[in-house]
Amino acid sequence: MDSRRFEELAMKAVLKINPNIVLSEMYIVWMVKVLQNNKALIGAVSTCNYYEVTYNGDKDEIYVDEYDKISNTCLNVNDAL
Repeated sequence: MDSRRFEELAMKAVLKINPNIVLSEMYIVWMVKVLQNNKALIGAVSTCNYYEVTYNGDKDEIYVDEYDKISNTCLNVNDAL
């Protein structure tokens, strides 16, 4: 599946999971295509959740995982080592 088609389907799949999101609020954080499979991380302005959408080209199925942002901690690079 080409990237544009997958992006459209992925966003529509997220809307099925969370109908409170408006399509215009959604954005692609990251997207990749490997062989017949696609994957995208999608965020939305109105929620702290993000969505991982995977297209399985072998089975012609789309999976949506929803994640909640628990924390955002800033570390100095030296402190992280």
